[in-house]
Amino acid sequence: MKTTATHSSRASGFTLIELIVVIVVIGILAGLSVFGFTRFQADARDAQRASSATVLAESLEKYFDANGEYPSCTEITAPATTVNELLPNVDAAVLTAPGDSSGDNSVRCETLELTSSDFFEYQGDGSSTCTSGGSCISYTLRYKSESDGEIKEIQSRRSSDVAGGNGPALTLSSVGFTTINVTWTEILNSSGYRIQVSDDNNFDGGDDILDLPESAAESTHQVTGLSQNTQYWIRVQALFSGGIEGQWSNTLSPTTDEISASSLIATANSGSQITVDWGPIANATSYTLQQATSVSGEDLVNPTEYTTDASTTILARTGLDAGVEYFYRVKATITGGLESPWSEIRSAVTFVPAPACSATPTLNSNTQITVNWQAVSVATSYRVQRSTNNSTWTNTTTTTSTSQSFSGLSNGTTYYFRVQALVGSVQSEWDDCPSRTTGVSGPSSYGWSARAYGVRAWNAVSWMPGGERTYGNWWTNGMYIYANCASGASPRVQLQSYYAYSNNTSQNGTLTLSWTSSSQDRYVVGGSGSWKVWWKGWVACQANGTRYGQVYLGNAGPY
Repeated sequence: MKTTATHSSRASGFTLIELIVVIVVIGILAGLSVFGFTRFQADARDAQRASSATVLAESLEKYFDANGEYPSCTEITAPATTVNELLPNVDAAVLTAPGDSSGDNSVRCETLELTSSDFFEYQGDGSSTCTSGGSCISYTLRYKSESDGEIKEIQSRRSSDVAGGNGPALTLSSVGFTTINVTWTEILNSSGYRIQVSDDNNFDGGDDILDLPESAAESTHQVTGLSQNTQYWIRVQALFSGGIEGQWSNTLSPTTDEISASSLIATANSGSQITVDWGPIANATSYTLQQATSVSGEDLVNPTEYTTDASTTILARTGLDAGVEYFYRVKATITGGLESPWSEIRSAVTFVPAPACSATPTLNSNTQITVNWQAVSVATSYRVQRSTNNSTWTNTTTTTSTSQSFSGLSNGTTYYFRVQALVGSVQSEWDDCPSRTTGVSGPSSYGWSARAYGVRAWNAVSWMPGGERTYGNWWTNGMYIYANCASGASPRVQLQSYYAYSNNTSQNGTLTLSWTSSSQDRYVVGGSGSWKVWWKGWVACQANGTRYGQVYLGNAGPY
């Protein structure tokens, strides 16, 4: 009975300890349920943040593909409807963070921390253009994760160190005497540009380097204060906020202008005019031309200056003296009051008028001709030449007179003459004078004599002087005739054997020999030792096919 009573007592309820255990277990189970639900909610919010960040990042990359840049902070933090115009796939649902109830766009350009309110951080490239301007060249998108207490981030796919990108493309716009104009392509998000100008290609940081910061909006620059006719090397780089420097551009190496020597030409047109032509110079507003009759080193002595406007690059200088060398140089005044260097000196000599030699030269004798010409007022002397073929000129004579006699000329020869005037060493053109032919004088120191000459026998090989030969009886008596003529003419002689008698009793016949061109022996062919011959003789001088001064020597014989 005792046992039964005890069993009935425990079945009637729980002990206090049991109730406490049950309550604790129920509390633990309840706590676990609440924690699991909270974690589930946090994971759901993290998934929403990750999804929104991914959609936003993809839309930003598509925007870059279309525009070559990312939106600026100002653009990405605008109201959702405005952002949706830039990024069509991004609406308020994407832009709103799960824990943000402040508006329809939770994207902000400020630092996100775990203790911060819930938003998406849009961190641009740090430039002022990205912060408040119109574009960014890179971005970082950040959001916080509740589940693991970390800040998650997505980098832009085109993200790169701006200093490692390509530099600007530099081109040459124009070159002046002391200026060089350059233009370059703009670099996104740059805060300015730096130009380096050097007189060597090393850019070694010496005094020859010009470092010029420029405004971000400028993509062209005029480099000034340069030396004329000097080669320079130029490059440019973009500058970014935070002291970041971009890559250098390509290097240009132009040479500043000068008025080259070949651009100035002085041309004499007459005895009183010279035309000076120097061609247009870039950016010139006027030109200064100097003229002088002498130089000292690289300068003109007591020059006269003439100024022309920018459109006049040819100037005719008139009223000049004949036969004088005039020197010229020119420089340009350029926009801004700068002046080019003087050109190299060029000169021209005004013409000296040629003397008129129209009168026929005077034939003084068969060996002398006198040439006359009209005086040239500025001439200091004259030069005369003669020729026998109107091509090869010889016997140059210089005189201050207006006539010149040429002696010792050849008989029967046509002579050509020409004359020029000189002013110092400056020569005029040659003026051709009429030609003149000398006469022919008759022979001088002429005569004849009888001489016995042998005649070639049937077996002889040459004419041999002497008497009768042992191997033949053919021989003759002959005459020797001679004459001398002046230079240019040749002797002409003639002999006639007009009677030949055997033993001086009967005529054998006559033989008239033709005129020949030299003094020589004449003979009669035929006869025997007992025949005798009578002779007649003539001499003359011949030039150009005509005989002059024929002289009859008379009769001689018999021999």
